[in-house]
Amino acid sequence: MSLVFEQLITFLLLTLVGMGIALTFDVYRVLRGQIKPPKILGDIADLLIWVVLAIIAFVVLIFGNWGEVRVYIFIGIIVGIAIYFKWFSKTVINIVFTIFKIIKTCVLTIYRLITIPIKLISGILLALVMGFGKILAKLMGLLLAPFRPIINKLKVIWGKFKLKVLKSLKKD
Repeated sequence: MSLVFEQLITFLLLTLVGMGIALTFDVYRVLRGQIKPPKILGDIADLLIWVVLAIIAFVVLIFGNWGEVRVYIFIGIIVGIAIYFKWFSKTVINIVFTIFKIIKTCVLTIYRLITIPIKLISGILLALVMGFGKILAKLMGLLLAPFRPIINKLKVIWGKFKLKVLKSLKKD
């Protein structure tokens, strides 16, 4: 192959890399806008995405033209980014946004399908327990009814005892 042909292939390859970088950036932008992470996590994610993209560009450069850095390399990447943003960006953003909305809707639907029966069953169980508790309280009331006068007398005695103890503690 001739040197010019190799440089043309490298230029076209790095134009595609530039388009890939721009595409990745758009997908990241949409996801970050939808997820809205805390500032520090967003900053870390920004740094990571650019490090990963730089590594990918570097690896392509290594395999594409043995790592030779020439001006046309940067021009190829910039041209790829420009082509992407001119003709593809809006469409990709809409597609990614739509896919994200569909996934979000599916996840929320699955969440609701799981939690609604759980809430319903727990509500029924709670009502049964509360109903059983009321029945048990009435049953205990019926069983303790003959002893009610004794229980009331013990309460009065206990109250007087507590009062005497508290008065004696205040004197000291």
